[in-house]
Amino acid sequence: MAFIKDIINQFDDSSELAQTQRELIQTLGSMAKAKAEIFRAEIQDSIINAGGSGNLTIPVEAIIRTSIQTRAFASEDTQQITQAVTSIIKSFVKGGDESVIEGVSGLIGILLDTFLGKASAETGETHEYYVLTRSLSIVRLDIKAWYQNVSAQSIRQKMERVCCFVGVLSAIDLSRLGFSSFLAIYENQLGETDMTPDEIKQALKLARDIYDDYVQANPAVKAEDKVVIQTPPALIHLSGALQKPPELRPQ
Repeated sequence: MAFIKDIINQFDDSSELAQTQRELIQTLGSMAKAKAEIFRAEIQDSIINAGGSGNLTIPVEAIIRTSIQTRAFASEDTQQITQAVTSIIKSFVKGGDESVIEGVSGLIGILLDTFLGKASAETGETHEYYVLTRSLSIVRLDIKAWYQNVSAQSIRQKMERVCCFVGVLSAIDLSRLGFSSFLAIYENQLGETDMTPDEIKQALKLARDIYDDYVQANPAVKAEDKVVIQTPPALIHLSGALQKPPELRPQ
């Protein structure tokens, strides 16, 4: 994958066609940035309302970090997505269980590789969320992605699709989440990764230790206040209306 600005720099201003190509790529880049800002607002709104009657996903108490990436790529570049996402997650979840980070990164990489590399529609979007542990906390990671095909043949020599990724890391509100519910959800998610049974067992033990430390520090937490999660992590998959937008072609 390449940064859109790097693709723009590959076209000089020596001809009217080259100038038009640069302007079209700039337009696609602006579309990706605008989409990313919308995604950030949508994720944050969803997180704020998590655990409510209309959004029975894992509730959070605070947003920790947000990352936005806009890129251009060709079909053969999609394998680089896993490496890029792994790098982002590692920077988000420092001090976490390395096997969990690698396992969840693999799930996200497979999702995005399939979504961006094999989808046949002109445009599309997807949203997943996951749970992970850090050294002293349990967090939720939301990932939302969008792509748009490039129609102009002269531009497709440089890039086939433009895309954006938005990642939002937030602290799970353990006061509203029963541990047995969390453990079942977390174990199911880890079971979808390439982690070994021993690695999963160790990850679940770490999660229990973190939760026990939280309960000891907050003895007033009441069991009857817990939220029942009906939409667990790694099972959300929202595909937008895949309608063909107006084509962008050099005149």
